[in-house]
Amino acid sequence: MNRIRRWFCLALAALMVFLLHPAALAEETAEPPAEATVYSYDYDLRFMINPEVFPPREKNRVRGYAELLNMLDFQGRIIWNPSTTSLDLTGSIIPVTSPSAAISFHLYGVPSILYLESPLLGDQTIYFHNDVLMEFAYKVWDNLGIKLQYPALLYPYSTEHAFSGLAKAWRKKVKTFTKSGSVSYKSLTSIATAWSKSLETDHALKYWITDLAAPLPCGELIWSEFTNLPNYLTKQVAKKEKLSIQVKKKTTTWRNSANQTLFTQKVSDQGITWSLTLPATETTTFLSSPFSRKPWMTRSVFPSPEAIPETMIPKSPIRKPSPPI
Repeated sequence: MNRIRRWFCLALAALMVFLLHPAALAEETAEPPAEATVYSYDYDLRFMINPEVFPPREKNRVRGYAELLNMLDFQGRIIWNPSTTSLDLTGSIIPVTSPSAAISFHLYGVPSILYLESPLLGDQTIYFHNDVLMEFAYKVWDNLGIKLQYPALLYPYSTEHAFSGLAKAWRKKVKTFTKSGSVSYKSLTSIATAWSKSLETDHALKYWITDLAAPLPCGELIWSEFTNLPNYLTKQVAKKEKLSIQVKKKTTTWRNSANQTLFTQKVSDQGITWSLTLPATETTTFLSSPFSRKPWMTRSVFPSPEAIPETMIPKSPIRKPSPPI
């Protein structure tokens, strides 16, 4: 039960962070240095697994993974363009005992679409359509028992894409506050209605929640919390009243009608810090989260596939993925 609550708190807190803070969904004033538009890093990585720290029933299997991983060295270069969120990663997987048997690869694209090339694939290019990553992960787990949904959940775009509909409904009614104001209860009920529709019809969101809940012993509890999210916004968070926003100097504070502080943001020369503290859900789960960001950090804005620079598009024919099963 504690593990389930931690998963749900992480998911819901992440969602409410974006929704209670419209500025988190937009470019902010802190800009990176003009000369730092593209970043390039060389890397040389080694990973080690200690099987003894795993539960007894998993040690034998993990020991095999450890023997393989401990023999590999990962080297290459990663190039990142924040303005287009374009990634270009080249690398080699090098057996420590036989460097001549190294396997090279090239991964590039934007978060929604990635391409993979390698001599192992011949003249073929594998195309990753990440809008359906969570659906694919669930079907792999459901049919093969491989818990692919866990690494898929670690991919940031999976969450951003899944919750984009909920975030869009919020941004439609709530703008960035540069001076004190409020969000009417009518606007909140409109948002809640849109959320209810998304929870019923949004394919990506439903698979995201399913991937989170299905493997857990109390997955129904996770689904129940998300299904109740619209009511949670209007009843527990807003207390069936408007939300008040106070902007004083460089501090923004959100409060409900019970004078509970829900969100506080402070902007200074040192960057941005904020804290989120939400009322308990119907299952008495409390949600809170702190955050800080330095002035040079900027939020990535995921572009459409058309935003991929031509220099990052493979010249060889792209093998399109087969339709979802």
